[in-house]
Amino acid sequence: MKKICDVRVGFIGCGNIAHYHADVLRHHGACIAAVSYRGNAERAKKFASKYSVGRVYQDWQTMMTREGLDSVWVCASWEEIDNLLLPVMNYGIPAFFEKPVALSSERIVNALQARTSIGHNIQVGYNRRFYRVVNRLREYLTQYRILAVELFIPEQIRAAEAKSRLCHWLQNSSHFLDLIYCVTGTEDLVVKYRVNVSDGRGNASPGSLGILETSEGIPVYVSWVWNAPLNFCLRVYASDETVFELKPIEHLRVFRGFDIVEPTPDRPIRSYDPRVIEDMPEPMHRGFKPGFEQQALHFFSQTFQATRSERTPDLHSCLKLTRLCENMVAD
Repeated sequence: MKKICDVRVGFIGCGNIAHYHADVLRHHGACIAAVSYRGNAERAKKFASKYSVGRVYQDWQTMMTREGLDSVWVCASWEEIDNLLLPVMNYGIPAFFEKPVALSSERIVNALQARTSIGHNIQVGYNRRFYRVVNRLREYLTQYRILAVELFIPEQIRAAEAKSRLCHWLQNSSHFLDLIYCVTGTEDLVVKYRVNVSDGRGNASPGSLGILETSEGIPVYVSWVWNAPLNFCLRVYASDETVFELKPIEHLRVFRGFDIVEPTPDRPIRSYDPRVIEDMPEPMHRGFKPGFEQQALHFFSQTFQATRSERTPDLHSCLKLTRLCENMVAD
């Protein structure tokens, strides 16, 4: 079985996100044998120089044919990736795709139907699944009964981008919907209620409010409000008066019970202060983007050591996410 240091990797795309992936791969000794680019030769040359890349291609298909790659990292734009899923799969090389892997559920269904005859590994870049704080939360939840989940998504979106709401759900917000699957272990999420938030001036909706339900009947309350000056937050209400909070997602706090502070002459109000029993920020390891090292090691373990894990963000989980996002923006 191959080790990471024996693996030849190719990159399709060399923008900012590709550098985060390449930092991890080079640290672990992988050979970045080639990179392909579209439109910006200077950026590709800088990427090749930084990571000692053997060859630079304008045509990714030529790269795939000539280089004898063991795996490929697809870090292209939304529009490009939507057209790359099946063509890349047809080369039969294990592939890591940055999200979104496709811009419609139909594309993923077609890929899954084709995959049965191709039979190789695909992993998608939902790196937050691999956060240590998320794993800690999952450990906690094996000991508790989940009562409800609350998710707040304050996407930063310019008015000119409003027409691509589904793209924003798939590119950004799907990260947080994916965490609901991950931490609750549910098989599916169903939209029970959804309403678009109006700005009162007839403009495109600046967000949505929704109630989802897990396969186990757990309610999930979702608020998606554009440009709200608040942090992303995932909150799990559990048995024994315990609340788990990822706010921001890179910081886990666990609350159990509260202290009542009675009014005083200087402060004539009663307050209820939650008791924090654990406060855990996501560790920043070797300067890597959080979750990127763990997801890369997971990919290589799945691909070259024949291990299997429910944690893998594969095409099946992406199909569920994409359908959920489509339902969240449906008219």
